Amino acid sequence: MTFANQIALAVERAQLREEALRARLTEEVERLAKTLVAAVSHDLRAPLASIKASSSTLSDAEIDISPEARQSLAKLIDVQADRLADLVQSLLDMSRIQAGVLEPRCTVVSLSDLVKSVVGDLTPAMRGHAVAVAIPDDLPPVDVDVVLISRVLANLLTNAARHSPKDTSITIRAKSTDATTIEVSVTDHGPGVSRDRREEIFGLLARRDDDAGAGLGLTIAKTFVEAHGQRIWVDDAPEGGARFCFTLPVAASIPEEPSVGANTHH
Repeated sequence: MTFANQIALAVERAQLREEALRARLTEEVERLAKTLVAAVSHDLRAPLASIKASSSTLSDAEIDISPEARQSLAKLIDVQADRLADLVQSLLDMSRIQAGVLEPRCTVVSLSDLVKSVVGDLTPAMRGHAVAVAIPDDLPPVDVDVVLISRVLANLLTNAARHSPKDTSITIRAKSTDATTIEVSVTDHGPGVSRDRREEIFGLLARRDDDAGAGLGLTIAKTFVEAHGQRIWVDDAPEGGARFCFTLPVAASIPEEPSVGANTHH
């Protein structure tokens, strides 16, 4: 075989390999797109169904309902519309982060204040579950994107409420693990997550055994935590149930400026 033939054969093989790789890549992109569409449609369906049923009832002149029931349905529409808006915004932010076009806009904030704000806003969606907050007063402030980390906490809390028996409490704890990191945990009293599913639970369409949800909330939480250069995982809770944990960066301390004239020489 001549040298020219060898080169031609090598080029042909390289082209075939490139075509095969492109075909596999196309298949993978299509598979991921279908998975994402299925996950999004699943998570959108529940609030849309609630909004449709409530609005249909309110608009039907033949249905006689009390002012209290009318107010309750209007409130349900408002809550579910907010839920839809939050989900759509989270999906947009997740896709932008994964595409590398959105970075966290970090500010120094008290973790205790952030948690209390999220818990206060989320009370209607907690299905009656009490949320206990155990955050030390001397915990240093964190340097995070407040909007993204608020969504992480909201997703973990609603996930815990969905898997916990009625009237059980959910606990948020935080502790310093070293000078640069704080670990936050959200603990429920549900069935927990088996060891063989602790990685996949954060993927699209992953479900816990008793769950009707599509797992988008955990996927979004993982994306937002990792955008801060931190990590998220799930353990068994000591009292039974699941404990979702994630880390946050401690805000860098600002060195004190020397007082004016402290080292002035005359």
